[in-house]
Amino acid sequence: MQITYKNKKIADICCNPDKHIKEFGKKIIENLKLALVIMTSMENLSDFQKPAHIKYRLEKLKNMNGLMSIRLDQKYRLTFYNSNDVPNAAFIEINEITIENLSNHYKN
Repeated sequence: MQITYKNKKIADICCNPDKHIKEFGKKIIENLKLALVIMTSMENLSDFQKPAHIKYRLEKLKNMNGLMSIRLDQKYRLTFYNSNDVPNAAFIEINEITIENLSNHYKN
């Protein structure tokens, strides 16, 4: 899977996660690092539907213009877009993503 980043801030979080332990906590950073290793080794997003990766709960977010997410724990999500320029693509067709954000889903 090919991964790009929406902006420099999210690129720094994903490429230098240990610098952001104070901001997100050690558990979230460890979960992020593992998720990124898994994502880069995937052929496409349908791999998240296999039993080994089902815990990430890949989903297309409703009313969010193609935004998708995986869960790093019960609160934090990594959100991203399909970079293939194929509207309404199935997970098996998505092999390029742009990571948009790492955020606490329940925090305002």
